[in-house]
Amino acid sequence: MSVAAGNKNNLTRLIAVVLTGILAGLSGMVLALILHAIQHLAFGYSAGQIVGSVSFLQGVTESSWPRRIAAIVAGGGVAGFGWWLLGRYGQKRVSIAAAVANPSVPMPAGTTTIHALLQIVT
Repeated sequence: MSVAAGNKNNLTRLIAVVLTGILAGLSGMVLALILHAIQHLAFGYSAGQIVGSVSFLQGVTESSWPRRIAAIVAGGGVAGFGWWLLGRYGQKRVSIAAAVANPSVPMPAGTTTIHALLQIVT
């Protein structure tokens, strides 16, 4: 391999690492905003503000007990129904350990994404 080809390969890897970091950061931000929006909806505080000055503890403490119970029941219902649908209609999930041990068996993108979103949403 020539020096020019080696430098091009290193540049490609560097760009891939930087883009992966940017995409991971943006994905994390979006997931955090989804989580905050669901918390605000479930406990009814800071309506219209996903990011506000009221803490999660303060918002939950100030919500009524029926609202807290309803949030727990709704979360359980969404989780149960979502994972039932995923088990019934989704592709077989592949663990990270299995995907690393056997790269020829990829993780199904749709099923894995829905599984992760259900964990955030509920």
